[in-house]
Amino acid sequence: RELPKRVIIGCAVIVIYLASPIDLIPDNIPILGFLDDAFIINGIINLCVSKELDKYREWKALQAE
Repeated sequence: RELPKRVIIGCAVIVIYLASPIDLIPDNIPILGFLDDAFIINGIINLCVSKELDKYREWKALQAE
């Protein structure tokens, strides 16, 4: 039931990256500026959060039985 540190750190990295004025591709470049943000956020979510959500769903299914 506890959140692993990697999930908390991953979410913090997303917030910091979005709040930071430094980007891989500046946001003032149409489309590409926001796509790099989306790819980074998606990558972090896949690495950190998705696995924990799958574990939670398995645990919830076992609790329902």
